[in-house]
Amino acid sequence: MADNRLEIAKNLLKRGKVKEARQILEGFLKENRAHTYGWRLYAETWSSVEDKRKVWGYRANKLFK
Repeated sequence: MADNRLEIAKNLLKRGKVKEARQILEGFLKENRAHTYGWRLYAETWSSVEDKRKVWGYRANKLFK
């Protein structure tokens, strides 16, 4: 069964509903930690470069533990 949460989050981001998209993506990523596109969308929910780096660092830590 296809998971449409990524598509929903992507559409929310396009409409500027960042907090709503982030909530959906957090739930998705808890179940799909290795999903790179999900992490990319999640990183887009943060405005600063530093926060985006933290997201990617967190992803790396989750994958390689």
